[in-house]
Amino acid sequence: MTGLELIVVVAATVLLMTWAARRLRLSEPLLLLIGGILIGLMPRFHNLHLPPDVVLLLFLPALLYWESLTTSLREIKNNFRSIALQATGPGRRSA
Repeated sequence: MTGLELIVVVAATVLLMTWAARRLRLSEPLLLLIGGILIGLMPRFHNLHLPPDVVLLLFLPALLYWESLTTSLREIKNNFRSIALQATGPGRRSA
């Protein structure tokens, strides 16, 4: 099985689980987690690994785009200090 087939299976699972979560009024992250576990338990996918470039170029931009549309500016302003510290990390002082 190629990396492209794995990407198609993951994308189809995400769409199916998102649709099922909305239809059944359940938590989307919970059903996505269950879908990921089910994919991981399939014998065909035990030895497959996605290259980091695929994750960075395919999945991360989609997640960031969606979050940019759904995040409220009020929450960002209220949590700015925490966000900035987590994004940059507090510098370590050398003794």
